Amino acid sequence: MNIIQLIRLILKNIKLVLVVPIILSVLVAYLTRNTPKKYSSKTIIYTGIGTGYTIQSVNNSKFDFMKNKTAFDNLINIIESRKTFEEVGIRLLAEPLALPKPYPTYISKAHYNELQNTFPDSLKKLLVVKGDYEKTYENLMENANSSEFNYMYKLINNDHPYYSVKAISSISVMRISNSDLVEIKYSADDAGVCQQTLELLNEVFVKNYKAIKEGETNNVVAYFEHQLLLAKNKLNDVEKHLLNFNESNNIINYYEQTKHISKYREDIDLLYQQEMMQAAAAKASIVKIEDQLNRRNKTLLKSASVINKRERLSKLTSRITILEVKDDGESEKDDELLSLYAEADKIKSELNSTLDEVGVVENTTAGLSQKELMNKWLEQIIFYEESSARLRIYKDKIADLENVYKKYAPLGATMMRIERQISVAEKEYLSILKGLNDSKIMQRNIQMSTNLNIMDKPFFPVIPEPSKRKLLIVAAGFVGFVLMVFIIIVLEYFDSSIKTHTHLEELSGLPTAGAFPNLYNSDKKIDFEYVVERTGNEIAQKVRMKAFGLDGKAVSKPYIVALFSTSHGDGKTTIGKFLHDMYRKDGFKVSYFNYLINNKPSDNDENLGVNYYNFEDLFNNEFDVKTFFKNLIDDDYFDMDFVFLEIPSILHYPTPTRMLRSINFALFVARANRAWSIAETNVLEGFKETILDSTETESIANGVKVDVLETIIGEIPKKRSYIRRMVKRIIKFQISSQKKFK
Repeated sequence: MNIIQLIRLILKNIKLVLVVPIILSVLVAYLTRNTPKKYSSKTIIYTGIGTGYTIQSVNNSKFDFMKNKTAFDNLINIIESRKTFEEVGIRLLAEPLALPKPYPTYISKAHYNELQNTFPDSLKKLLVVKGDYEKTYENLMENANSSEFNYMYKLINNDHPYYSVKAISSISVMRISNSDLVEIKYSADDAGVCQQTLELLNEVFVKNYKAIKEGETNNVVAYFEHQLLLAKNKLNDVEKHLLNFNESNNIINYYEQTKHISKYREDIDLLYQQEMMQAAAAKASIVKIEDQLNRRNKTLLKSASVINKRERLSKLTSRITILEVKDDGESEKDDELLSLYAEADKIKSELNSTLDEVGVVENTTAGLSQKELMNKWLEQIIFYEESSARLRIYKDKIADLENVYKKYAPLGATMMRIERQISVAEKEYLSILKGLNDSKIMQRNIQMSTNLNIMDKPFFPVIPEPSKRKLLIVAAGFVGFVLMVFIIIVLEYFDSSIKTHTHLEELSGLPTAGAFPNLYNSDKKIDFEYVVERTGNEIAQKVRMKAFGLDGKAVSKPYIVALFSTSHGDGKTTIGKFLHDMYRKDGFKVSYFNYLINNKPSDNDENLGVNYYNFEDLFNNEFDVKTFFKNLIDDDYFDMDFVFLEIPSILHYPTPTRMLRSINFALFVARANRAWSIAETNVLEGFKETILDSTETESIANGVKVDVLETIIGEIPKKRSYIRRMVKRIIKFQISSQKKFK
């Protein structure tokens, strides 16, 4: 279907296409006659989510697009949450209920009175506190949350135009481009309610947003504070354990003490070794000196007096050495040393006196006198005794150090374990302390970042929004027009009628001989006589060409043409008569035969030139076409140019195969305004199998719409206005002038 056909289809159903949209427009106009006025207001909030300067911005300048987008989504979802809408609805209801009289900035007088009349008096007495908005709100909220079946719960969750969640959820929340600004719009049929809804929405969602954001960090801070207290107590316990351990084991600084003890042990060991060598040297000197003494002096040294003094001197020397090595700075020790020195000097004097009594002057082989040897012996004896005393002291100190080592060895392992526990507890404490500091920084950062600023407060709408009533009326008309056009196109598309000669050719499988218009056409703008004559001439010319060929000589004489159809009322007679009359006007000898069934004609037409034959005669076993027509026409048979024979519907009556195979040409006629059936396809398939190899057959579509005939006879002569001619040219892309030539 091209655009011209579409326009013709619409024009054909123009009344329906126009009436339905008008009805819909009138209906919408009637239904919207009392549409209330709408007032709109908006507010703009600066969030600072994307570019706001916070504590974290100091150390982190990297922009995270996904985090930023998620933050905006969270903010918008909090605004559009059911909890927010419920609180806004109850607060919005509490305002006019608490007012002693209506104020336009809160609610109009008409809506105030309506609310006062519809709100139950029992609940007013119980919940409403005149002049106290906050108390009224608390009572309403408590009542709404107390049950799912009370009035307040149903009011909030029903479809009230102001206070229900459904009504408030009609707000529009959107981020302005890629900025940090969020715009909120709302419309209502009351200017005061519109403004107050946005005012309360700002108040509620800012509070909820802060509570959610700060609640996250408050929980984290509380967790870290509790863990920090536990870690601190744990660290104190371990440090106290170390302190008790040091006190119980007399430890000031374990590592310094062990270092000092180790150094002291090394020094003692060195002194001990040195002292042993000195003692050994002294003893060897004593033995050597004694070997050099004479017998008399040796006997003297072994005397009881000398041995006794020697033992006394040895004890005194040991005691002096011990006190000197001890050196603790006590005054009593000094006094004892002075006493011991004096006593030792006295014994030394006594020994010297005893040795001085040896008056014999005798020299050794080395040239030393016995007296000198006795003095050296005494010196070595004193030195040896002192060295022996020091060795005993060193041995005691070494033994004491061994005991200290035995004590400090396990203490070291224990101390390392305690210090390790302290280190772990300290690291845990510091880690938790860092987490606490970070969470407090985050808490403060969130407190700063959640300070949403209302840049544009909701304004009081004075002028209502333009009504959409006109737009709805126009839209209804447009929808009705489009709907009707669509229905017409669908009906046309699914229309199973034959419609055109080309479609008939597709359905029947027979080549088309032409098309014939609907003789009952009522369009007075069309030159219908011209259309009938032109289409009839086209069919007649085609048949004449079949009969006489290109050279104008008759193929055979007479040229017999049979007209048949598959259904009753397809117009075979009309077309046959038209061809009969046209050929007679052209001077041809023509005969037309209609059929009789049971000696009854197919119709009551008794026009001149129409003859009848008995249809049953076509099935005679001795049927011969020449004999048959000669008997009908008598002696003029061979002088006839055309003989037209109409047979009844082959779908309802038997097909005269013998006759059809003996004629020159067959025309299949089908009415264009009826549907095609499968039965017709089947009967035509049988017809073609038995007839087409001997008799050429073509089809004619009868009763075709005049517009379709343009494909056969060209543009239909019709009275058209200049505008219609121009529109048609534009549709056909024939913009240039169509000037005619002589």
